[in-house]
Amino acid sequence: MSKNNCKPHNFKAHKTDFAGEPNYKCSKCEIIVSGWEYTWYQRGIDHGKEIEEEIEEEIEEEKDFINMFDCLDEYAQKADGLDDAIVGIVSRCGFPPVLCYSQQKIIEILMDRDGMDYETAQEFYDFNIVGAYVGEGTPMFLES
Repeated sequence: MSKNNCKPHNFKAHKTDFAGEPNYKCSKCEIIVSGWEYTWYQRGIDHGKEIEEEIEEEIEEEKDFINMFDCLDEYAQKADGLDDAIVGIVSRCGFPPVLCYSQQKIIEILMDRDGMDYETAQEFYDFNIVGAYVGEGTPMFLES
């Protein structure tokens, strides 16, 4: 290991410089940094920890989202390419649960992804998505 490449550094207060500002020395590699550099180093570490926490939260949310599908039977159908429009699972007496999609989100996806204008996306949605019956597992669509 190179002397100045130890990460993370283990900085401890060291001597002060000629202007009376504190310096910090790594107890592992003996690199010395100014107080200003030390502050920015710590901010970088703290920011990295925040990002790690955000990523861990997103992973947990994904796990929850995936676990949501555990109650679906194997016949439940998904609309290809529209996973971002799923708002939940719906069920009613005498029928197994199916996926529920947001009409508004589907139309937004069609407009953004496929470059459709609103009328074309609405027509495509009505005819090709809502109008497609694919058996008992056909998803439901929420109009809001």
